[in-house]
Amino acid sequence: SDQCNMPFVHRCMRFCESPDQSRRKELTKCERMKCKMYCAKSWSEACAQRIAWQCRYLTEWSPDIGLLSPLEAQLFMPDCDVDCSCALRSAAVIAIVLALSSFALG
Repeated sequence: SDQCNMPFVHRCMRFCESPDQSRRKELTKCERMKCKMYCAKSWSEACAQRIAWQCRYLTEWSPDIGLLSPLEAQLFMPDCDVDCSCALRSAAVIAIVLALSSFALG
């Protein structure tokens, strides 16, 4: 879309690494969502806002949503501490920034 360059976001996500150095590129669902929010925010605030709805849907269940389908239940991350409000934070983001910085410098 005009707001979000998804090829950029997906390319950016390939450089994300887990803060757990033993897993490196093997991100958890929560780490992938943190990475996706970081990469969307890197493109633009509008892109981050567009991705934020998905982030909230996968992390913040409410009675208004109703019962989750088996696929939704598998994707749901109630214990994920990702900030869906588009603000950048967390150790995972630091790992992403370091990985992107080393890629850019190397």
